[in-house]
Amino acid sequence: MYKYVLFDLDGTLVDTGEGIMLSVKQTLEKMGLAPLSYEDTRSFIGPPLKDSFIQKCGLDENTADEAVRTFRAIYKEENLFKCALYDGMTELLSELAENGHTLIVATSKPTVFAKAVLEHLGIDKYFADVTGSGLDNKGGKKCDIIESVLEKFAVENRDEVVMIGDKEQDIIGANQCGVSSVGVLYGYGSYEELSAQNPAHIAETPADIALYLTN
Repeated sequence: MYKYVLFDLDGTLVDTGEGIMLSVKQTLEKMGLAPLSYEDTRSFIGPPLKDSFIQKCGLDENTADEAVRTFRAIYKEENLFKCALYDGMTELLSELAENGHTLIVATSKPTVFAKAVLEHLGIDKYFADVTGSGLDNKGGKKCDIIESVLEKFAVENRDEVVMIGDKEQDIIGANQCGVSSVGVLYGYGSYEELSAQNPAHIAETPADIALYLTN
């Protein structure tokens, strides 16, 4: 059904929660900012970092930029590889690749970090491209990332594209770009937030994704 299968990274391909949450906590401590609740800290997994620091910590633009720089320094040096593949993910990627799908990572995470994580976990070989944000905080909106992928692969028929992600930002971005989407429940988003954005399908496991895409 779909030629191009775009995957979010955090909470979709890889459980990066431990490293991200720890880095948020350490960033707030280093900057002398008030700690966040577990749920607010958890909400940083997925969306653009700057948006999360503004929304959850009440920071202005300049302070949010400083928080992002601090976070990324801590994350890169201490917590980048505190992550794990979701059960069944390697099997899913292998099956999709064997069936002729072009697999692409489309993430708000900086491209350099995303590539490092994929290589660390040994799944980089499955992907034709990794498109993320820059370290300058630009290009982190999911719709911008998807559009960049569509342009890079000269996609003429958007019906051939599906975006897979665990957060509402993934589904909203897909809707804005006129491509299909699949929400996943094993990551960090809820059924309520995903279903509210009307994805084409909601999957409970990587195996469910395979069933949907290969039938």
